[in-house]
Amino acid sequence: MLIDTEPRTDRKDSRRGLGCWRTAIPTLAWQLAFVISVTAAAAALKKLELTMTLKVLCVLVPLAFGAAFLHSTYELVRRSDELIRRMYLESLSVVAVGVWILAFIAPILEKAGLVDRVDSPWYLLTIGILFITGMGLSHRRYGA
Repeated sequence: MLIDTEPRTDRKDSRRGLGCWRTAIPTLAWQLAFVISVTAAAAALKKLELTMTLKVLCVLVPLAFGAAFLHSTYELVRRSDELIRRMYLESLSVVAVGVWILAFIAPILEKAGLVDRVDSPWYLLTIGILFITGMGLSHRRYGA
C-alpha cells in the first residue's frame, strides 16, 4: 500500500473564506461595544433625568470603548501584511468619502423631512456599512 504524501488540492480549505476577517474579530467586537454604548448613552441622556455623575459616565463609557476600538484597530493594521494593509486603506478611503458625503447630505435629508435628525447612530451605522462594503470590494479585488 502506497501512502500519498502529496497535498490534496481537491479539498477546499474552510478557513480560506475568512481571510483577514479572522484577525479582525476583536476589533469588530470593540467596534460593536462602542456603537452599543454610544447608542445607549445617547438614549439615556435624551430620555432619562440623570445626575451629573451618571451624565459623566454616559460620556466616559463610550470613550473607553472607543479608545479600545482605536487601539485594537491600530494593532490589527500594524500586525497585518502589506496586502491586508492595502485592503484596510481602501476600505477607510470608502468610509472617509462616504462620511464626508453624509455630512453634506444630512441637512438636506433633515429639511426634506426624510429623517428627523442625523446624529451619531446614523454616522456609526454609515461607517460600519461603508467599511464592510470597502472590505468586500477590496477582498474581491485582491482575492485575499
